[in-house]
Amino acid sequence: MDCDILHLHHPKYLIFTKHIKAKKIVLTHHGYYKNPYSCDYKFSETYVSHFLKDFTNNTQGYVVYNPIPMIEYPLTQNKKREYLFFIGACDKKVKRLDIAIEVAEKSNHKLIVAGTASQSLKSYLSTLAFVEYIGEVNQTEKLKLFSKSKAVICPNDSPEAFCLVAAEANAVGIPVIASNNGGLPEVIGNNISGYICYSLNDYLNAITKVNTLNVNKVRNYTKSKFDISIISNDYLSLFNQLLNEK
Repeated sequence: MDCDILHLHHPKYLIFTKHIKAKKIVLTHHGYYKNPYSCDYKFSETYVSHFLKDFTNNTQGYVVYNPIPMIEYPLTQNKKREYLFFIGACDKKVKRLDIAIEVAEKSNHKLIVAGTASQSLKSYLSTLAFVEYIGEVNQTEKLKLFSKSKAVICPNDSPEAFCLVAAEANAVGIPVIASNNGGLPEVIGNNISGYICYSLNDYLNAITKVNTLNVNKVRNYTKSKFDISIISNDYLSLFNQLLNEK
């Protein structure tokens, strides 16, 4: 099989270069891969954030953000939004559920927690009167939970490349309160679609200000950066640039 562009989204798919002849090969990195990878052909690399590109010390790569199909993320119409929302792999220490719990307790807010959790963690969460653990949720349920929350809290302390949860919450108009780690500062517009925090006091101050953020501006910020039409054009421009190279 022959083609102009072979676009891959994980190094393991480089195996397809043995079966598909392409004028140009593009490999998009969605995270950091510790294992080395090889290919018989020269290929171009793209990254889903400037953070990830810098993290891998690749001066030759390109940055194309993850896309958000905005049509699938309706603007929230809920006027009454009171709880904080945390979603993720709850047992992973890097997700820092402990920070979310402390912020909720000290700001006197209910915290809804969604995602996978061990039995011991579930038992612990059940002892906290202000925390409601609801387990794993599907996309429809997640969007409903987003739309009814005062803010989504992402206190990650890991070098996460992009943080899709933050972009999804902003897409429906809900502010995100997050750490300054990984690609989060590229996803969230500080003081526009949420707040970037460096300390516990920053999180607590952010809680007092999230209601001042306009849901339309929150959504439009995300739409202007990550809408699938924009990202598609970014890739098309890159593909054309690569094909026109001598």
